[in-house]
Amino acid sequence: MFKFSPAKRAVSIALLSSTIGLFASANASAAEIEFIPGQTKVSNGDVIAFNGECFQAQNNPGIWETPSSASWFWNLTDCADAPVDPVDPPVDPVDPPVDPVDPPVGGSTWDANAIYNTGDQVIINGVTYKAKWWTTGNNPETSGEWGVWEVIDGTVIPPVLCDDGSTAPTLEDCPVVIPPVLCDDGSTAPTLEDCPVVTPPVICDDGST
Repeated sequence: MFKFSPAKRAVSIALLSSTIGLFASANASAAEIEFIPGQTKVSNGDVIAFNGECFQAQNNPGIWETPSSASWFWNLTDCADAPVDPVDPPVDPVDPPVDPVDPPVGGSTWDANAIYNTGDQVIINGVTYKAKWWTTGNNPETSGEWGVWEVIDGTVIPPVLCDDGSTAPTLEDCPVVIPPVLCDDGSTAPTLEDCPVVTPPVICDDGST
């Protein structure tokens, strides 16, 4: 019959215990055991779950040894199946598109008191003008070919001559001219109320007036 020497037997037992411990630890890490005080029996190396934490058994804990990081029978460890909260990738804020607002027909974005630098644009009566250099107070419509403003979009419509001698973009923009009235004395006035009061002559006894 084959016999081990005491030294070899001690080495064999140590290797066997180590192998069993590793096997138990591997199995325990695969799934934690829910610990119920007074019921759950564990062996050294077992991993149990208790109150949301995981502990590994050591020093042969009994069924009433409540798991705690301060306990001599338990070693706090990571849970194998601890859920990982998903992290959403950052999303760059996207500004909503802004629809361009066209100026009203016949409207103007030019301001006589504003200062315009080279490249600034204004719109008058549907025509877009661009400043060729620094300017202020210069009306783009009267700038002319060699002036500070140049037309880059639209068609310039020449002004019309109004009845009062002034000019306007259209006849509808001309001031309303009321023709004068003929007064009794032969003069003219804007209205009859503005005519001079004419006192009729009286006839004298000799027939003169």
